[in-house]
Amino acid sequence: MSSVMETIDLTLYGCPMHYIKAKESLRKMLLGQEILLKVNNGDAVTEVLKSLRQDGQICQIESEETLTTTIKVIKTMPEINEKLAIKVEAAKQILADIVTDYNPATLASSFGAEDMVLMDLICKFAPEIEVFTLDTGRLPKETYDVMQQVKAHYDQQVKVYFPDAIDVEAYITQHGPNAFYDSVDLRKQCCGMRKVAPLKRALAGKKAWLTGMRRSQAVTRSELPVSERDEDHGLQKFSPLTDWSNGDVWAYIKAFDVPYNKLHDQGYASIGCAPCTRAITAGEDIR
Repeated sequence: MSSVMETIDLTLYGCPMHYIKAKESLRKMLLGQEILLKVNNGDAVTEVLKSLRQDGQICQIESEETLTTTIKVIKTMPEINEKLAIKVEAAKQILADIVTDYNPATLASSFGAEDMVLMDLICKFAPEIEVFTLDTGRLPKETYDVMQQVKAHYDQQVKVYFPDAIDVEAYITQHGPNAFYDSVDLRKQCCGMRKVAPLKRALAGKKAWLTGMRRSQAVTRSELPVSERDEDHGLQKFSPLTDWSNGDVWAYIKAFDVPYNKLHDQGYASIGCAPCTRAITAGEDIR
């Protein structure tokens, strides 16, 4: 018995929303899955076909009517080089092993480029792994923008942890909102209440946590293992992208149309709190 393909009606959307909605539908499909897209006749048909084919998707006109055209789409794997494909498969296997041996596990995401690659892989291949972020209260607008994009892009929810309001109120009342500029001790206090304490709450009850750290990010990470015991938090810590280069990360983001923080386009390599993050110059250490 043949299965009935899902039909997505895009006739209510005007340009350019018709092909944006077509791409959104594709993101939720599995490789090899087929769907039908119903679009208005005219430029919409040409634009949707062109957009999908540029993404490497197999598509053809299924039927034509007086006012509308139905396009059949088969989801295919975007073209990536062989070395990156091997790294993607290795990361998928690490995620599968984590689900089998270390459930419950969670990804700590700051919505930087590496975290977005891992989030994409988790949402597609290991949805059992939780994703969380720390909203310190001092994040850049662009980080909130990509957080909103992620909510629309993926079905999986991102759990958000905030600092304790009483602690923040006391700190700002006593020292001021930008006291972290005044001394190392005040900076440590700020990080302690905004990041360290919420992180402990996020990791409570977990058997493992994941990060987007890579060996090439800094000299101090040159020996970074894929898996290590995190004695401070009492659980296993995984870095599935340890052997990925910066080029690998961005090749994946481009190939799979992964949302990313637009601060990266302005020279930001690492993104955290707005007051403590800046763009880097050519040749400067990204950390």
